[in-house]
Amino acid sequence: MRMLGAGLPRKHFREIYFLIFLAMIVQLTLFASIAYRNEQKALTDNEYESNKKFLSQITFNINYMDRMIANSALSMYSDQNIRSVSHLCDHCSACSSM
Repeated sequence: MRMLGAGLPRKHFREIYFLIFLAMIVQLTLFASIAYRNEQKALTDNEYESNKKFLSQITFNINYMDRMIANSALSMYSDQNIRSVSHLCDHCSACSSM
């Protein structure tokens, strides 16, 4: 019984194996590079959204703190007890002698 390809020299078999191996490596490399690019884009988009949410929260906190300080200053300025203490030095003789 004659084997398949028994008439072909070994050199041709090596070339065929090499070409098949090369084709598989090229396909694997293409697949890996496409997968890498897609994952890199997905991770970059995810990081961008995370940073955007974080900065939005910081902006909200800063605005809230600004409103809270402004409201506290207005309420302290309009409070008669605090107003009398803040203007006490204008009428005090001990402070005017310094």
